[in-house]
Amino acid sequence: MAMLIGKYGFFGLIRHVIGRKIPEFIRNTYRRIFRNQHYVFRYIGCKGDIPHVDGMRIERYESQEDLPKTVLDELLERHADDGRPYREILEREFQHHGNLWIIFMDGAVAGQCWYRRGKHFQHWFIPLEQNDIVIFGNMVFPNWRGRRISPAMMHQAIPEVLKNSGKAHLDIVQWNVPALRAIERSGFVKIGQGKALSEEDV
Repeated sequence: MAMLIGKYGFFGLIRHVIGRKIPEFIRNTYRRIFRNQHYVFRYIGCKGDIPHVDGMRIERYESQEDLPKTVLDELLERHADDGRPYREILEREFQHHGNLWIIFMDGAVAGQCWYRRGKHFQHWFIPLEQNDIVIFGNMVFPNWRGRRISPAMMHQAIPEVLKNSGKAHLDIVQWNVPALRAIERSGFVKIGQGKALSEEDV
């Protein structure tokens, strides 16, 4: 305590606790309580104007061998600080029949998104048909955010994969409010909720 008072001063310490530590404690407690609760969404299409992003291109890859080296190197660099070797994640997802969308903006890698067919799931939050897809790992990289890339990507990529057969779903942890808002803007509606599933479950 004396060291903290020496560092912040008495009133500075009070401001530090009230302004940072208490909100941090509340936030972490909330996440611990709700981290196992996910909302389940189904894609119904974008409302209003169909999003269009100039310079956007989407490529789909079914195996790690299909990934161009430049794209692979970019992904490994982007995920270098994730705490788990991303090459292992790539190998695992492709082994479990995952498909990877890569979003390009004017030729640069701007984001990524995974999906897997319903027939390749042992269990999920809701019953899945064989041709349904479950979307996960959707990410637009920081330099490209704020351009409506994710809604435009969903609008273009999902119909191409479904071909009028099957539905698209995804799930998001309940406390991730920014992601929930982004997904709703991308043409998804909430249809349920459930506890998080482990890798072994699915």
